[in-house]
Amino acid sequence: MLKTLAHPVSVSIPFLELHRSALLKTRLRVQGYYRWLDAQTLVREVTVPYHEVTTLRNGEVILERDGKARRRFDLSRAPELAALYTGLSALLSGNRALLERNFRVRAEGTQDVWQLHLAPLEATLAQQVREVRLYGRGADLNCMESVPARGDVQRTLLAGAVQAVTAVDNTTTLVALCHGRST
Repeated sequence: MLKTLAHPVSVSIPFLELHRSALLKTRLRVQGYYRWLDAQTLVREVTVPYHEVTTLRNGEVILERDGKARRRFDLSRAPELAALYTGLSALLSGNRALLERNFRVRAEGTQDVWQLHLAPLEATLAQQVREVRLYGRGADLNCMESVPARGDVQRTLLAGAVQAVTAVDNTTTLVALCHGRST
């Protein structure tokens, strides 16, 4: 399965997330792209409803948001980003050794419909992120769920799953699409 997920460097993958906010009555719909520029560089660019670019490279995070000063900090200060960076980099490069060095890996399903569960092995990261779950069909990674040690699961629709959706505005629909069920 891992070989079918591998992409050449310089790939762009659309994403869609719904974020909860105490200030809003409905969830905030956030859209953009993940770009894997090279073996060390993953970029998350938000295009809607604001513009923000987060670059993960060589253990560093660079955050750029329109109208704000550029921020730099060590990736170890953001365990969720560290898990995302390591997991996606290993998947997109097809690097099983990197994946197994950093996560307890469990696969379910068939080549047609599958799930990949990644539990961080590093103790500090595992205190923050319980598991990253990936859902897909064939060679397509359709959804990623980040399960924190405390708090709500963050779901991210990816690639074809984003393109197939015109209006996702509730968690039930997002979960169904993430898990490969029709709504």
